[in-house]
Amino acid sequence: MRKFFLFFILTLIFFYSSCLKKEKFNNFKFKAVKVRTKNFFYKRIPKIVSIDGFVSSEKIAFITPKIDGYIEKINVKPGDRVKKGDVLLIIKNKEIEKKVKSIKFKLQSLNIQKKETKILINLYKKSLSQAEANFHLAKSNFYRYRNLLKTESITKEEFDKIHTQFINAELEVKKAKDLLEINKLKLIQITKEIKSLESSLEELEVLSSYRILKAPFSGIILEKYLDIGNYVTPGVKILKLGTLKKVAYFSVPLKYLKYCSVGNYVFINNKKAKIIEIIPEIEASQFKIKVSLNSMNFVNGQYLKAKFIADFRRAIVLPKNLVKRLNDLYYVYVCKNGFVIKTFLTGKFISNGFLVNSGLSQKDKVILTPINNFQSNLRCENKIKWQIKVLLKG
Repeated sequence: MRKFFLFFILTLIFFYSSCLKKEKFNNFKFKAVKVRTKNFFYKRIPKIVSIDGFVSSEKIAFITPKIDGYIEKINVKPGDRVKKGDVLLIIKNKEIEKKVKSIKFKLQSLNIQKKETKILINLYKKSLSQAEANFHLAKSNFYRYRNLLKTESITKEEFDKIHTQFINAELEVKKAKDLLEINKLKLIQITKEIKSLESSLEELEVLSSYRILKAPFSGIILEKYLDIGNYVTPGVKILKLGTLKKVAYFSVPLKYLKYCSVGNYVFINNKKAKIIEIIPEIEASQFKIKVSLNSMNFVNGQYLKAKFIADFRRAIVLPKNLVKRLNDLYYVYVCKNGFVIKTFLTGKFISNGFLVNSGLSQKDKVILTPINNFQSNLRCENKIKWQIKVLLKG
C-alpha cells in the first residue's frame, strides 16, 4: 500500500508540472518580422604593407674645395635656386696668389728681354752684312796691293796700311758673327725660360681656378656648413646642392624583396609612385628602394609613409552599414541554428567595407535587415528564401 500511495503521489506531481509547462508555453506570444540574410564569401584581398621613408633631391652634390685657404665670399644661402655654372663661393689662397704674381712679373721681364734680344739680333745681322762687305773690299784691295808691291808700284808703307785694313775687316766679321751667335743663344735661353714659366703659370692658374667654386648643375641650395672666414682644406663640405626634382627613399623589410622591383608602384597619399632603383646595401634585415615623386610637392627631408601590395589572402569583406560597434568591439547579427546571434568580429574598416579577420565564416547567414531592441531569446526561422521570421517574446 505504501508503494502504491507513493507512486500515485509522484504521478500527480508529474501530471501537474506538465500542465503548468503547457499553460506557460501557451501564454507565449510570437511576433514575426521579415528580414533578409546573406552569405558573404571569401574574396582575394591584397596584403598591404606600410613602409617609412624620407624625401630627397634626385641628385645631390656636396660643394668641396680642391685647395686649402680661407672662404673669401659666399654668394648663396639655403633655399636659393642656382643655375649650372653660377659662382657659389670664392676661396682665398695667398701662397698661390704670390706665386702667380711672381711668375707673371718674371714673364713680363723675360718678354722685354726677348724683344730687346730680337732687336739686337737684327742689328748684328746688319752689322755682319756690312762687315762682310767691308771684308770683301779689304780682301780685294789686299790682293791687288800685294801684286803691286811685287812690281814695286807701291811702297811698303802703303801695302802695310791695306794689309791692316784687311786684318781689321776680318776681325769685324768674326766679332759680328760672335755677337749674333751669342744673342741667338740668349734668345733660345729666354724662350725656354718663358715656356717653363708659362707652364708653371698654367698649373698655378688651374689651381687658382679652384678658388672659384661653381654649381655643377641647376638646382637648389639645401644646406650651408661653413661661413666666410673659415679655413678649409680639400674635401671639406661647404655647401649641399640638390636638384629640384624630388625622390623618396624607403626602408623595406628583407622578406618583401621579391615584391619590390624597378617599375613597380607604391602608393603615397593614394597616388602612384614608381620604384626607380633598388639599393643593394642590406642592413639589419632591410633594403632600400628609391621612388620617383614626379609632380608631388614635398620638401627635402620630409617624412613619408607609403604602401605597397605584398601577396594576397582570403578574407570576408562586409558592407560598412552592417557592422556595429560597442566600445572597441565590432559585431554583426547572424541567423545560426534558429537563433539571432550577436557575433563579435576582429578586423578593420577599409575603403570599400569592413575587412573581417576572424569571427565569421562564409557559412554564416548575416542578417541584412536592421535588428532593433535585440534580446538574447530571439529566435529565427527560415520561411522562404532570403527571408526569416524573428520570434519575439510577448
